[in-house]
Order: sequence, then structure tokens, then C-alpha cells
Amino acid sequence: RQVVSGRMMDSLFMTARDEQLHSLRREADHFGISIFGDGATIRKIPLINILAASPNNAFALLDIVDCSSHLAAGGKKDAPYISNMILPLIKMIEGKAENNHSKKKPGLVDLVLFDGASNVVKAGKLLAINYPRITSLHGAEHVVSLFFRDVYTQVS
Repeated sequence: RQVVSGRMMDSLFMTARDEQLHSLRREADHFGISIFGDGATIRKIPLINILAASPNNAFALLDIVDCSSHLAAGGKKDAPYISNMILPLIKMIEGKAENNHSKKKPGLVDLVLFDGASNVVKAGKLLAINYPRITSLHGAEHVVSLFFRDVYTQVS
């Protein structure tokens, strides 16, 4: 049994990431790119997944951030922390040259979507300050789930 690691693993990762970025950017100057994500705690590990979508790639995983060390150091998953983890990803998407002849393409990311938690709603607003073309939307499912959780605990 052989394990892929080291330079081979790095090369595979870089190739896959470049393919994802290429498909995200194709036609993005006309249709834009959306970034979306959500937090999850899996086996007591606080994670935030960050994904992107465009017409040619409906699901590109940009990053899964392990927040453990940040939280252990006394940090919080607050708006500045979340926006600071997404800003480099936007720069990566918009600054990745497709070939030697193409230019960087600012303004491709035009939409960020999160659940309705206040920290990520504020993070979206912070991203819009740095990128004025970005519209930040949040879903109501977070608020609805909190409402029903409160109703359920009152009935029980």
C-alpha cells in the first residue's frame, strides 16, 4: 500500500485548485462568482467551510477552516475573523491569472451568502466595504430554526 504525500500531494492539490479556479472564472466577468459558507462543529472541532459558485462550477470548495487554535487563544468566530479568512480567497480568485496573457480580474466576486447568524451577516458587510461590488445576503433559516427551537423547549 502506497500513500501519496509530500511534493506529489502538493502537486495534486495545486492542479485540482487551479482547475477549480479556472472553471469558476470562466464567464464570471459576465455572470459573477458567489461565495457561500457555513460553520459546523464536527467531533468537537469548530469548522467553517467556504465555497464558491459560478455558471461553470456550481460547487467549488475553497477552504475548510479549523478554528480550534483561534478559539483556544481566546478568539471568537466574530465578523472580523470570518471576513479576514474570506478576503484572501477573494484575492486568490480574482488575482489568479489563467495563462501568461491574461490579466487579473477584480470584481468577479459579487455575492456572498451566509446563514442568518449575526456574526456572518456582519462579516458579509465587512467584505462589502473592501469590495463595493459585493452584495451580502443571508438566509432566514438560522432565525427560523432558533424560533422553533425556543418553541420546542417551551412545549417540552
